[in-house]
Amino acid sequence: MPRDIRFLVCVSFSILLGSITYGQEVFSLKDCIYRANNGKCVAIDVSNQNIANLVFIQSKQNYLPSITYSNRHNLSTGRVLDPTTYQFLTNRSVYDMSTTIGGSMTLFSGFERKNNVTKAKLNLQYALLETEKTKNDIALNVTALFLNIVLDKEAIEVCKRKISMLEEQEGAIRKKLEYKVATQGDLLNIQADITNAKVEQSSAQNNLNVDKVSLCELLEIEDWENFDILIEDEDFDTVDLRLWSVSDVVSSAFQLPQIKQGELAIDIAKSDVFIAQSSFWPTVSLNAGYGSTFSNARTRPEGSDYNFRDQFRDNMSSYVTLSLNIPILSAFTTSNNVKQKKLACTRAEYELTQAKLALDKEVKQAIVNANTSYEKYTLLETEVNKCREALRQTQTKYDAGAATYYDYQIAVGNLFQAEAQQLQSKYEYIFRTKIIDFYAGESLTE
Repeated sequence: MPRDIRFLVCVSFSILLGSITYGQEVFSLKDCIYRANNGKCVAIDVSNQNIANLVFIQSKQNYLPSITYSNRHNLSTGRVLDPTTYQFLTNRSVYDMSTTIGGSMTLFSGFERKNNVTKAKLNLQYALLETEKTKNDIALNVTALFLNIVLDKEAIEVCKRKISMLEEQEGAIRKKLEYKVATQGDLLNIQADITNAKVEQSSAQNNLNVDKVSLCELLEIEDWENFDILIEDEDFDTVDLRLWSVSDVVSSAFQLPQIKQGELAIDIAKSDVFIAQSSFWPTVSLNAGYGSTFSNARTRPEGSDYNFRDQFRDNMSSYVTLSLNIPILSAFTTSNNVKQKKLACTRAEYELTQAKLALDKEVKQAIVNANTSYEKYTLLETEVNKCREALRQTQTKYDAGAATYYDYQIAVGNLFQAEAQQLQSKYEYIFRTKIIDFYAGESLTE
């Protein structure tokens, strides 16, 4: 192939790919969940997680001693106290300086630091679970909106089939009018039905737009008009009866982040109790320092100058201090604080029990609702078949003049109402099964 032709082919192919890629954004359910889980909502939890990690690191570093260095310079005039001899000098300008390096370390504080490390580690685990919980909530919301969009699209197709059928019948009525077999009233009635069907289609389209806007908000996509979904899940086409073990699903649901957070909340509350109790214990601390001073007003005993190096060396001093502080009375602040922390621990236990009861009820209700949706879908599937056959027979009778347009109108309305209800029950069942599978420990994107 000539070079120029190859170049034109490559350019054309690139333009085609660009139009496909950037013309319309198409996302599968997996794509939607992945994008939403990398958005700002999760980013906030990740920031909190990083903060908790820094607090945990700091709690371990609190075992290290604190070291400080100070260097002071001072110029005084008039009646001045020489800091190296502690003698007052009159009508003098005195420059003095001192430098000190010191450190302090808590040797024992009633295991407060140990319990602070434990609490900080638990808070970090809690933050990690909060991120996981946020991702789960987002995945459920995305799945619900995704299925709503699928339902909206199918509802629009139902409306289109209805409009097509009515328009075809309108043409048949116009021919009958030419032979005086139908009346003008029949034509007006079917035109009114076509208008109503178009209104239903417009309403379904509006529902689709609203759900697309809502999903795009979760995905942080501004151009919702060019957003569309890609259906990859075969379960959207078939509806099969699913059987679940309630006890197994509930047991798996108790491994969800919100339950683990409840368990961690109890451990965190217990750590708060231990930290509060540490104030009953004595505190042992160690302080040490090393430094020196210099003053230009100081001289040697024989009156000669006392240079900086010699004076700084001779004035060197150090100290070591071991202190013990024993709490005796603090207006019952410590004891009351311990009581408050114990009450908070009891409250955390109650909250975990309530969370488990609520989740148990939620799982059981989800299974009942799923079974109800399946039964409704099965009944409506039979009803749709009956309505379709009834419409076929009514159509035949109407064409033969043995039925009125009113009979035909009722048959059409019954069929498409049953189809709409069947679609609703279908996607209700699909969504509820995905929720139950989520409780059972399965990923929503599998």
